[in-house]
Amino acid sequence: HFANGRVRGYIVTSKETLVKDAPSLSHWTPNVYCYGEYADPARTYIKGFEEKNLSQINTFVVDIDTKDHSINDILLACIDESIGEPSLIVESPRGYQVYFLLDKPFFISNKNDFRSLKVVKRIAENIKQSLAEVGADQYCNDFGFFRVPTDDNIRWYSEARYTPAELIQWSQRVDDDHGRTLYVVPRKLTTNNLLHAEWFTALLHATDIKGKKGQLGRNNTLFTLALTCFQEGIDKGRTYDMMDEFNSNLRYPLNIFEMRAIINSAYSGEYRGAKREYVEALLETYVHNGGDIKVNLGSTYWYKHKKARKDRVRSHYDEWENDIIAYLKDLSVPDEPFVWLTQKELCAALKMPQ
Repeated sequence: HFANGRVRGYIVTSKETLVKDAPSLSHWTPNVYCYGEYADPARTYIKGFEEKNLSQINTFVVDIDTKDHSINDILLACIDESIGEPSLIVESPRGYQVYFLLDKPFFISNKNDFRSLKVVKRIAENIKQSLAEVGADQYCNDFGFFRVPTDDNIRWYSEARYTPAELIQWSQRVDDDHGRTLYVVPRKLTTNNLLHAEWFTALLHATDIKGKKGQLGRNNTLFTLALTCFQEGIDKGRTYDMMDEFNSNLRYPLNIFEMRAIINSAYSGEYRGAKREYVEALLETYVHNGGDIKVNLGSTYWYKHKKARKDRVRSHYDEWENDIIAYLKDLSVPDEPFVWLTQKELCAALKMPQ
């Protein structure tokens, strides 16, 4: 309960207590904090629930402070514009709170100026922006207090759960999409490129990479390396050979099918370059003294328009999407509104890689 600019409540330290007390509670923090404390001798008010005191992120919650949009509107916005189907929608007196639950948490550390916190805050920001059209509060505390879900206020529930890796990759894609109007064209100012950078070499030679709960792992490392090769214009075949050697040197290598899928994703045209936050997190986790390595992602120049498609080897994701829409429109007729094609036939018709 919020009163006089302070938070009135008590601190719960176990899931068992939370489940038992839930029917009598109005608000809670679905994400875990390192500690909390009481702000007065009577133990009526609590404090310490600040972002830099977070221990782990279990869920991302979006506050919609209006009922101008229906539950169906919110569901469609989540599926079409955001990360996907929400796990939970809770009704509040003035709107709704939309939950996206994780199957395993992000763990927050104070290392390197709370780098992990910056990553989850970027994800939270992108989720909120993706739901702006249905009234998502862009200024709500990302990891604060939210209404306790009950049988009376839950308006939607599903088994949808998201992994940290899925959210990171989705967030990377959103970041790239935000750069569409000012397309970044990498230009090398010296004969050196990113493949000669200290951070790239350090990750390429790291061998004890696996990953665990809430931690970036092999998939993220291989994707980052392959994406950097794509950014540098390296032939996919050469990148495959390089990543195959990297994977073979790992103590816990990925299987060949996973490795191919990751390289294909990096070369799909959906992503346009590695993100500094993710590179730094990988260095810190898997390279000795990696936090001291400077991450240089190359110099870039900004242009108001994309390079013409005819002048590029690869097409971007949005261009492929438009090609498919135009092709299907050409094929469809009023008497036959449905078009039946295999993926292979569609790709062959549009000269698009599968």
